[in-house]
Amino acid sequence: MKHIITIAVLILSCFLGRADAQARLGHLSIVSEDNEPFYLYIDGIKYNSQASLMVRVEDLNVPDINCRIEFVSRKAPVLVNSLAIADEQGYMQDITYALSSSRRGNSALVVYQVIPMEPIQINHNAAQTFRYGSPRVGYQPNYQGGFRPGGTSGGPRGGGRPGGHGVPGGNHGGPGGHEVIPPCPMVSPTEFNSIRSQANGIAMDKEKLTFLKMMTKERCFTTDQVVMLSQLFSFSSNRLNFFKDAYLTVLDPQMYYTALKELSFSSERNELSSFMNQNKR
Repeated sequence: MKHIITIAVLILSCFLGRADAQARLGHLSIVSEDNEPFYLYIDGIKYNSQASLMVRVEDLNVPDINCRIEFVSRKAPVLVNSLAIADEQGYMQDITYALSSSRRGNSALVVYQVIPMEPIQINHNAAQTFRYGSPRVGYQPNYQGGFRPGGTSGGPRGGGRPGGHGVPGGNHGGPGGHEVIPPCPMVSPTEFNSIRSQANGIAMDKEKLTFLKMMTKERCFTTDQVVMLSQLFSFSSNRLNFFKDAYLTVLDPQMYYTALKELSFSSERNELSSFMNQNKR
């Protein structure tokens, strides 16, 4: 009988431990992809008193919500039932949805970015991030076990959990990987002002675009820096061209939606939004 009680306590402890792991709070962000300011209602409660292109709600303790979105332009409101905050297994997320005023119902919101809320121990010295087609972001180890970002080792939630330390082949130049060109450097405020000043001194938009594209291939800018550089163009079409090129290396792609307001025409805003969705980072 004593053994049975002990086993029952162990099972209950495991269950409570899992429940606690899944009880973390989640965060929600909704971003307008077509530059339409909106109001967000959750369970009938209005959250933002001023219309916004982005609304963020933190510390949600429920796996999904019912929400209503009203647009300033008086377009038909969007009603979304059971908008997911947690994943299918109940783990809470920091999730961002892209909102379109032209879509209806649950399809009006499309997942743009998901960040797990549970802690993940990652050995950041062991890996760097590569973008397909741009092999210039540092060192790529050949993973033979242990640490596997993205999850292929069959750990919890159906995917691998990084093991952290002791990565085989983790030394630069060793048998576990190969050296490539170092990552592009972040632009300092001083260097940015110099680049902006040089671009501002170029009279023709076409030549200015060529110069700034060259800068984005050699350096990594923030979204705010990209927006400030875009304001040097005389024509919105060149601004759109620059935004597309700069998006591929921008340091904070999750903030790139703020660039949409710099474009003069809705067709250009839609084109940039589509480009971002097709090249999600």
